[in-house]
Amino acid sequence: MFPSFHDFGIRYCDAKQTPWGWDYSGSSNLTELQLLLERKIMIRRLKSDVLSQLPSKTRQKVIMDPKSIKMKSSSFKSLAAAARKETANREMILEYYAETARMKMPAVRTYVEDLLEGDKKFLVFAHHQHMMEALCEACHSKKVQFIRIDGSTPPQQRFKFCEDFQTKDECRVAILSIMAANSGITLTAASLVVFAELFWNPGILVQAEDRAHRIGQSDAVFIHYLIARGTADDHLWPLVQRKLRILEKAGLSKNDFSEADTKIMKDPTQQSILNFLEQSFAEELTPEELQALDAADVSSEGQTFDGKDDEQREEYGGGKVKESFRSEKDSCRTLDSLWSTTNKEIVTPPLKKLKAAPSR
Repeated sequence: MFPSFHDFGIRYCDAKQTPWGWDYSGSSNLTELQLLLERKIMIRRLKSDVLSQLPSKTRQKVIMDPKSIKMKSSSFKSLAAAARKETANREMILEYYAETARMKMPAVRTYVEDLLEGDKKFLVFAHHQHMMEALCEACHSKKVQFIRIDGSTPPQQRFKFCEDFQTKDECRVAILSIMAANSGITLTAASLVVFAELFWNPGILVQAEDRAHRIGQSDAVFIHYLIARGTADDHLWPLVQRKLRILEKAGLSKNDFSEADTKIMKDPTQQSILNFLEQSFAEELTPEELQALDAADVSSEGQTFDGKDDEQREEYGGGKVKESFRSEKDSCRTLDSLWSTTNKEIVTPPLKKLKAAPSR
């Protein structure tokens, strides 16, 4: 159907001749290529058509807290700058990729430890050994049973590990290599899949997702991609999206990572401070005073405080102080819901300075 690789490259890969030879890394005439493939050699059936009863799969991009990403070393910054240049070689780019994993490890470990506080099973995919070691240490610290499958795991052991994860309630985490465990195993006991690292081949990522999203899964599956800004993730995520768009135009993929929701991790100390202040404020008041504040809240509904009437402020001061706690808490709840539904960055508002209640 295609006379030669060179002819195919010129027609469909936007081939260009350079001083070092022909460059076939582009794409062109993809609609025409899709028609040729579908009419001549390709029979494509979508997973959604074959497995119509399969639960939904939702992707979410989780932006890690910048304060927990250790990127202050000058060596990492110089490596990042060198890797972004067009003259960067493969070895330099892979080193930048590996250093990104080291920078993310503290934040990823904290994220996984938070998940371990719950009682749900989940999968964690990583590429580098040092990242997998950090994930294993997190499970050990929480005394949680887990399985680990990487390139050194024998086939017989892989089967036993998968069976343990599927059948034993106490085995709650599967730590998996993106390359070694993206196919050939079924882990439908989990409905959450976490990617501690990205990978430049979107097909590998989709296959890894489907270790949980396959026949036997009865719950909706959620996929979390942990992204660290200022690292190689800034280049890998757009690269994965761009490759998927090209594959979609050629009729070879229907996955779209651009539809993933964005969640921005916040500093957990802010809500802790708010809860502490609210608790301290409540502890200082007697039951009679708390009842009086509730009465002040009811009587203050519909009132306007213009900041000019001292008597008005004194009469409803308790209600205003208590309401300020409620408004702050409602604000945090609203932001929590927005984080799971929007693609825009959200900056948590600073905690307002609260005026202490007048001494009795």
